[in-house]
Amino acid sequence: MATELSVLSERIMTVFTALFLLGTMNVWGEPGHTMRKKIWFVATSHDQKGNTGESTGFYLSEVSHPWDELVKAGYEIDFVSPKGGKAPITGFDLNDPVNKKSGEDKRYRSKTDESVAVLTRYEVKKEYRNLFRKAIRRYVKRARARETNIMAEAYREQDHSSVLWVVERWSSQSDFNRMRAGSRYKLLQLLAGKKLNQPTREIAIKDLEPVSKSDWRRVPEKQDKPITIMLFVDSQPGTEANFKAVYHTAMPQFRAEPGVINYQLSQVEGDNARFVTYEKFRNEEAFQYHLNFPPIQPVIDYLNTSIKQQPFQTGLHRLIEFAPMKRK
Repeated sequence: MATELSVLSERIMTVFTALFLLGTMNVWGEPGHTMRKKIWFVATSHDQKGNTGESTGFYLSEVSHPWDELVKAGYEIDFVSPKGGKAPITGFDLNDPVNKKSGEDKRYRSKTDESVAVLTRYEVKKEYRNLFRKAIRRYVKRARARETNIMAEAYREQDHSSVLWVVERWSSQSDFNRMRAGSRYKLLQLLAGKKLNQPTREIAIKDLEPVSKSDWRRVPEKQDKPITIMLFVDSQPGTEANFKAVYHTAMPQFRAEPGVINYQLSQVEGDNARFVTYEKFRNEEAFQYHLNFPPIQPVIDYLNTSIKQQPFQTGLHRLIEFAPMKRK
């Protein structure tokens, strides 16, 4: 009963928020100016009812019918959710003509498209490193120019220069797919066919502590010598929630460190026990400060006691950026 009330309350808040935002836009419109008629639909991020394992979300008609009427009235609709990313749909009826119409509407699909985050690893033969890096730089430059690209960066491993990583986040799965179907990525695929020591490895991830595009696009200062840390963590069964809770508590303090450019914890798609951090520091000194920062101790304690493979440093990758290499 409590769970049903929680779901009902969230749905009421969705409608209330939309109406409130609509109302405030009308109030704040200034005389003599053309008012931009825009509404935010705040949809749920909950995909499970408590700890029951039963899936939940919003019913398509809850969105499609008001969408249809408001678009007819000239309003532009944007979708947001508390945790970011795509809001889960719990049910739909395509015999409903309004539902069917929204599914065929390009504007609706572009607003509700699913976000995507991917790590791509290349282990390149020594004689082709420069060629491969050049092709990756061109891909990253093109990707970052797309409106729906949140971030795109390329790295070499500090201790293994033949290992290259491309880190991407997009707000649109369909735009990501189009980028991967383009000439820049096809060239990478062509090179990968003959120039790698091992097959290309792609890792789809889901960010657990989302930040905005502007946060992801922060750049080092001119005098910085940035270093990025990726730490892969395989949790022991039953300890995954503890790991997420520890990081959730510490994350605001990590991001507030003066030497931190960006910090994220992500979960590997399809493997709830596997995580990866993204930790970008202004220089080596900032990283060492972080390792001795008191709020990190609960994280270290977890890593020393609750992961499958010890020591945890085995999963640590020190990365040096080579694209886009922007500075303030």
